[in-house]
Amino acid sequence: MGSRFGAALVTVAAACALLVGAAPSQAAYPLAQNGRIVFEHVDTGSDDIWIINPDGSGATNLTKTADPIFNFQPAISPNAQQIAYVRDDGGPNGSDLWVMNVDGSGQHPLIPGTPEADETPTYSPDGRMLAFVRCSAGNCNVFLAGADGSNPHPLTTFPPAGAGQGAYAPTFSPDGRTIAFEHYVNTGGFSDIWAIGVDGSGQTDLTKTTSTPVFLEFTPDYSPDGQRITYARSEMSGTFIGLMNADGSSQSSITAGHNGNERYPAFSPDGKQLVFVGSSSAPYQHVQLMNPDGSNRRPVTAQDATNEYDPAWEHVYMCGGRRATIIGSDSGESLKGTKGPDVIVANGGKDTIKGLKGKDRICGGAGKDKLIGGKGKDRCVGGPGKDKGKGCEKGKI
Repeated sequence: MGSRFGAALVTVAAACALLVGAAPSQAAYPLAQNGRIVFEHVDTGSDDIWIINPDGSGATNLTKTADPIFNFQPAISPNAQQIAYVRDDGGPNGSDLWVMNVDGSGQHPLIPGTPEADETPTYSPDGRMLAFVRCSAGNCNVFLAGADGSNPHPLTTFPPAGAGQGAYAPTFSPDGRTIAFEHYVNTGGFSDIWAIGVDGSGQTDLTKTTSTPVFLEFTPDYSPDGQRITYARSEMSGTFIGLMNADGSSQSSITAGHNGNERYPAFSPDGKQLVFVGSSSAPYQHVQLMNPDGSNRRPVTAQDATNEYDPAWEHVYMCGGRRATIIGSDSGESLKGTKGPDVIVANGGKDTIKGLKGKDRICGGAGKDKLIGGKGKDRCVGGPGKDKGKGCEKGKI
């Protein structure tokens, strides 16, 4: 089953020049460009992962399977090379996490053969980790694992189903330090958006819903600057797209007054658009775009007799005219290249970026970064902040 039946609905040979810029900003640098959109497409006899350009062109079926195999809940890695998703083959073990190349090739299990159902994968901003949920006997918790599926371990520890609580639909903040998720309470029939540190600390109810009236708040997503969260909100009059500050303040419904069946919102990489699913041709649901204030709604996919769910954006990071292969988060960190040619984008924070071998391109971000070239002919460029470099070709890219 896709996340449309999810818990809440029942439930990134000389020194480089010293570059001095503006004060560090929380927003990523260089800011990602908007890429394509992946989504689940349900047609007669098939449930597949598709990809499409935001203008509606280039729609492509990536998984190409037939019932009883269901493919759903796609997430693109920050370097846009792989897509993690969920596959349910109809067998006794339920759904598993799978991964494929962004062109649909190389489909294989990521965490195979577990007796529990694994769903809603999402990559950390640096692409090193996955968050997902593992469900057993009707109860789900957020798990963390390496991007290759290694070392899966629980982050939340809500008790078994008898206690009526669980977690669903995790999403990382741009600095990679916090995960927002849907916390549901079966016995009260409502769900909230919560947040928790990736170290398990600071678990907080952001929306603070009560059971009277019944509200379901689910599928959160952070804005690229980390300042806001968009989410879906189910009320007595329908399901709308909500927006709030990252601390839970200033909650609002930005699609109220429309047909009342909008869900699965996600910010575009540049923060200027939201992708979501809505019912322009009821009862069918299709991928659409709008501004973050709810204006300028327009369709992406064909408004036909099919259904679509779980849209997610492809982030396009560029460095010196080449697409990034290694991405940092908005936190300070150490990034290292490979033996081949790399394109490294550090993003925010006080970072140390090292090339290794090959002809590398290294872009710093918003912060005081140290850019270090390797044995190859490397080129470096700093960002807003006091950056230093060595072992790179002179000057900016």
